[in-house]
Amino acid sequence: MDLKTQRSKMTTMREIEILNGLLALRSSLSCPHAIPANTPLVPCPCPTQPPAGHPAAADPGARGGRAHTHAGGVNDAIGGGLLVTAGADVAYLFIGAIFVVAALVATTLVYTPLERDRDAATSPFAHLVGGLRYVRTSRLLIGVLMVTILFNLVFSPYQSMIPVIGKEILGANALRVGLLSATEGFGAVCGALWIANRARPEGYPRIYFYGTGLFLLCALGFSQSETYALSSMLLFMAGFGLSAFAVMQTTILVRATNPAMRGRVLGVLSLAIGAGPAGALQVGPLVAGLGEQTTLTVLVLEGLVGLVLVGAVWPMLRQAWLDPLAGIAPADAPTEQTPPKSG
Repeated sequence: MDLKTQRSKMTTMREIEILNGLLALRSSLSCPHAIPANTPLVPCPCPTQPPAGHPAAADPGARGGRAHTHAGGVNDAIGGGLLVTAGADVAYLFIGAIFVVAALVATTLVYTPLERDRDAATSPFAHLVGGLRYVRTSRLLIGVLMVTILFNLVFSPYQSMIPVIGKEILGANALRVGLLSATEGFGAVCGALWIANRARPEGYPRIYFYGTGLFLLCALGFSQSETYALSSMLLFMAGFGLSAFAVMQTTILVRATNPAMRGRVLGVLSLAIGAGPAGALQVGPLVAGLGEQTTLTVLVLEGLVGLVLVGAVWPMLRQAWLDPLAGIAPADAPTEQTPPKSG
């Protein structure tokens, strides 16, 4: 790859990070749980590895995760401040301005279509089926996706309950509720920075698994907290777990997947993320019968029990990982170099 092409791809990745950050800020100001922080909004322009020397070369998921968590540290505080000082109309006008800026950034992106297998099925449904078949060949990929399903069953109702508990239980106004949510974002920033500077590939699955457990434990503590200071501290620690989940989820899937199948596996990831609304369906009946705090406690306990079971069934999530991009394939990784036929 020549120097001009490397510079072009690095510029494109920076533009994608800016776009992801803007959309993450917009999403959290209007509806914090509308777009999961771990969802790739724009496909990576580098199908295998970023250019040599680029910070993302060692960790293809960390920079995308940081784009979201950097915005997460201030977005809720800005939203709460705007609601208190200027009203909802100004807050939504600000969101509209962010959309305009994001659209202008998006117009600068240059997309180069990748070469595709002409014999492969072109139907989106066939691609999804092919991705599912590929995932079935690796216990690591299955374990990662099972944790994703459990996390999203809890995360959507958890996010929606933060302002409710903040107002009804902690007696906070809109600004303090925004600051309460912002502490989670600041914790996520700190966690993402630690991962980017200290995490080693062999520890990625363990960071992912135990980070998810840390998030659930802190959410459990928050559900029973009745003081603002303790709640803020717990949400700050939950941010560490949230960043571990968000960054490692996509990173492991990308690094453990054949480059030809990464798009299809990320499609399966989107399907797993779609489990979120199923958890939200429990909120209404539980709140009516148990109240806000107990409802969140029940939901988080469900996630913790599920996580323990997943760790028992897929123990590779708790073990050292032999990263295939380091030249050594894990024992249970798919070995085929071409995507399986589907459809």
